[in-house]
Amino acid sequence: MAPVVQLLVYSMLPSETVIAHSMNFPTEKCFRNQVLVAFSPSNAVPGEENTLRLSAQPGSLCGLSAVDQSVGIMEPGKRLDADKIFDLLPVKETTYIPYELEDPVACLRVRPRRFIMPYPYGPSEETNDPYAVFQTLGLKLATNLDIRVPSCLSYQGNQYRRSY
Repeated sequence: MAPVVQLLVYSMLPSETVIAHSMNFPTEKCFRNQVLVAFSPSNAVPGEENTLRLSAQPGSLCGLSAVDQSVGIMEPGKRLDADKIFDLLPVKETTYIPYELEDPVACLRVRPRRFIMPYPYGPSEETNDPYAVFQTLGLKLATNLDIRVPSCLSYQGNQYRRSY
């Protein structure tokens, strides 16, 4: 029962390159089990005997409250519906790793006389490096692979940072 499903697909190629992509799929706000409630008779006056019939599938969690109809008229918007229940969920979707859990990243040291390949994906915001894809889903990685695209280069004592 979540308002969104987050799908992560990744692959580690034989060259130890990691390819990753994620996508969010919104779900319909509905409940797994349907519950039927009926009163017999359907209309009653105060003091009249009434029977409540509740039927649900095994394992269903049901809650009942009886409130006079006039209360609903005086305070519209106080009724529970699927949207209000889904808004009570503590985590709807994860979107980041807390900065306290981030590992410090040192600048990549570049030696003189070495050919540096340009960043293969370009500085487009639409293309994320694999680390950013995992990070966006709130996943912490423990790997010895170089999956982070360097944001800083150190060359002969000077630091060069990518501009976003």
